[in-house]
Amino acid sequence: MQLVQTVFDASFWINAHEVAVLDFLSDYFILYSPNIVINEILHPLSTTGMLSPAGKALQEWLNKGKITIQNPVEAVNWFQPGENAAIALAKEQGCRLLIDDQNPYHRAKSHGLSVTGSADFILFLYIQKRLSYEETLSRLRYLSAGKHLTRQVLGLLGELARVRGDKP
Repeated sequence: MQLVQTVFDASFWINAHEVAVLDFLSDYFILYSPNIVINEILHPLSTTGMLSPAGKALQEWLNKGKITIQNPVEAVNWFQPGENAAIALAKEQGCRLLIDDQNPYHRAKSHGLSVTGSADFILFLYIQKRLSYEETLSRLRYLSAGKHLTRQVLGLLGELARVRGDKP
């Protein structure tokens, strides 16, 4: 499987860490992120002197060279600075966008970007048989991402699980 060039936003990274699917990202994606998104995830370090668990994971990935920091030439001015930079970089590079914030997710899609939320990625992992039905359901229920996106994915999971015979 060819790796897909992808830009991620802080919302996706934090949620993917929260539900323990970060380790799967490098199996499918070449990851890029604007500096401002990196700073948003690492922000607790500058205010409290400590990294959040998601920040620690990000620092490890950066140290291992698994993420390329790249800034857009020109950011869009639609939402918060990190979201704007991630969307702009994905547009400029023709990359997939990983983002969980509801309004940026839908706006990016309406502008023709390929967008994936953490709920979408969890379902993809189920489809790829990397997660069982129970693991998928548990992660989706725990997810802090937009509830409307999670509800849609839960519906799709139910249909797929019935077809596969996975649903008890």
